[in-house]
Amino acid sequence: MAQQAFLRNATVKAGVVRSPEDAELRIEFITEGEASVHYALAHTKTSTWLTKNAMFAVTDAGGSTVDSTLYECKSTSPLSLEEVCESECVQAGGVFVDRGLQTVLEQKLKDSDFGDPESIVEMVRSFEKKTKRIFDGTQTTNILDFGGSRDNDRAHGILKGKITLSKEEVGRSFDDVIARVMESCLKLLHGRKIKHLLLVGGFGESPFLRKRLIEMFGRLGTEVVTVEEPSKKAAA
Repeated sequence: MAQQAFLRNATVKAGVVRSPEDAELRIEFITEGEASVHYALAHTKTSTWLTKNAMFAVTDAGGSTVDSTLYECKSTSPLSLEEVCESECVQAGGVFVDRGLQTVLEQKLKDSDFGDPESIVEMVRSFEKKTKRIFDGTQTTNILDFGGSRDNDRAHGILKGKITLSKEEVGRSFDDVIARVMESCLKLLHGRKIKHLLLVGGFGESPFLRKRLIEMFGRLGTEVVTVEEPSKKAAA
């Protein structure tokens, strides 16, 4: 691959290896999913979730896509993984939660002076910066700051440039996305039983996504494993 050749050449120029032939022999590349496993082993509270011959899944929830891969651990020292089947990829990343909220707001504010595209864009921006990142399904009120002190519409929950949304309204912005993530994970497993699913990626930080996956996979006897800093995963 051109990218791998470029990186091998860079290691030669940097003096990491002596020659292109040396780079071919000594430099190996792993998949993004495998890199996430290495990172998780270093940043989870315990590494006992990964054992030899264990089958487990890695779900990388990013900004636009959610990629899931099923692995079998051939060895833990050194770490050796083998993909069990073809990976699954679904357009269900964090950006689609933003679009879900946009739909919720358009419906909620269709009879309000603040239902214009510009106001809704500012509300979604406020949601993305804070509310989406901390929402776990228990917050009964969720406030989005989008305007000035003169922006009021009490009938639609707007007071002094802030709109208040219920947990049900915020939850609806996640519903379709989480349903697609779950469907993709179950399609990957295809009836196989696993003890652990490793959740990584920026969207993987979402408390609400974690909660819903933990609930669903808990019923299947699968533990969802998360890392301390999921958005800072290793790059493959």
